[in-house]
Amino acid sequence: MRAFFFVVLGCIGLGSISVVVTIAKSAPSFDRSHPDYATFAAVFDQADRAFNAGQSYVIIDLAPLNRGAWKTACLFAGYTHPIEEMERLGARVDQADRDRLGKARGFRAAPVEETELVIAFTNEAGRAHFLHFQSGMGQQTQHYLECVTKPETRLAVSEKSVLGRRTPIPQ
Repeated sequence: MRAFFFVVLGCIGLGSISVVVTIAKSAPSFDRSHPDYATFAAVFDQADRAFNAGQSYVIIDLAPLNRGAWKTACLFAGYTHPIEEMERLGARVDQADRDRLGKARGFRAAPVEETELVIAFTNEAGRAHFLHFQSGMGQQTQHYLECVTKPETRLAVSEKSVLGRRTPIPQ
């Protein structure tokens, strides 16, 4: 009986270790070291507060992204697939980005989870770059995906944004 107890306890311990390893492998590495991370994290935090205060839309200006050196830029909120969309737009995607954002891993439902956000942009040569943020604009913008091509730099994000239908910037 005592040996059975230790075998069961060992199996539980190994199972727990397996779950912890799976969670650790599925946890994304957010791009906190990128020079634009802090700036845009503050913009998204302010947008979330505006939505929570009852504002129906916010304007996100991507002009300063990558010191202005971008051609097309997109916002991807929770439950979106940035790699697929950027490839659809004709961007070249590095294998490292494909590995980290190409598909959901572990316990994640999508490459960009519920409250996260990704900014993706292409440079003049058509190469895609990705900035993965731990926090986006809140749950009200889940499934939001929209792109802008220069000379435009601003996106209107509505808490009622509909996938595939652009939110016009109010005049």
